[in-house]
Amino acid sequence: MQWLIDAITAAYDAFIGWFKLVFQSLMNFLLDFPVLIFEKILGFVSWLFSQFSDSLSCCFTNIIDTSQGLQNALNSVFELPDGFGSGFCYLFANIGLDHAFACVSAALMFRFTRKLLTLGRW
Repeated sequence: MQWLIDAITAAYDAFIGWFKLVFQSLMNFLLDFPVLIFEKILGFVSWLFSQFSDSLSCCFTNIIDTSQGLQNALNSVFELPDGFGSGFCYLFANIGLDHAFACVSAALMFRFTRKLLTLGRW
């Protein structure tokens, strides 16, 4: 009969040990979860800044080497399939977009100058 009591005691001790292990694992998870979230947020912010930095370096590289950057952009547009690139470039060459940008920039310059001369009252 002692062997039955020993088996029940061993099973009870194993169940309590397993329950302690589950509780300890849950406690460790709950303590480490905010740290994990914070690490993921910092990783995302770091990735976001690196993407922003890469895009800025791409833009500044094209500004510094304007002819090569514009030529590469124009070549990539011309290489669109089914003649779409050449039609696209023809459309933008004849649409008068440069005149529209000149009018908008002149209007903005007039507005900023007017605000500066009247100290923002008019």
